[in-house]
Amino acid sequence: MNLHPEKQPLRNKIRTARKALPSEERATKNAAIQERLEALPEFQEAQTILFYVSTAEEAGTHEIIKKYLGKKHIVVPTIQKETKEFQVFNLTDWNELEPGVFGILEIHHENRVTHPLNNIDLIIVPGVAFDLSGYRLGYGGGYYDSLLSIYPKPSIGLSYECQLVDQVPCDPHDQPVNKIITESQIIISNPT
Repeated sequence: MNLHPEKQPLRNKIRTARKALPSEERATKNAAIQERLEALPEFQEAQTILFYVSTAEEAGTHEIIKKYLGKKHIVVPTIQKETKEFQVFNLTDWNELEPGVFGILEIHHENRVTHPLNNIDLIIVPGVAFDLSGYRLGYGGGYYDSLLSIYPKPSIGLSYECQLVDQVPCDPHDQPVNKIITESQIIISNPT
């Protein structure tokens, strides 16, 4: 999916900076990001929200997902190992999650319920790096770019300040998010 050779070195640089955040500082930053997200009208009005389930190094989503289970309709992605297909499933209990492809927590039990992609009010998007135009550097799979191009729903990237860059190298398939939330600001990058 990557046409720009500079994507991988940038990915490595930002991931190193992100991993270096002390856990206490990371927790403080996550709380500030969550507070900003909860204050947004898009979040407050959304009934169905697609959340990425964060890894240890990403801007955290575990606490906000747990907080809104039962209050909002939460859906989470799963990558099908055999086909690399991106699917979205209803999450009703945090304990439904288990490590999946790439070690990301996913729903794998046989009774999981697929959620239609066109029935999502807000998409919370992960990224390795973001620029002020809303372009993001992901992990190279193109899953969220495909989703955002087919279903142009309001989208918000969650990021630490150390992940912001002047310009993300873009390929034709790359899709910007509408807003980026960091621990210290909300960036309106690509208004809807």
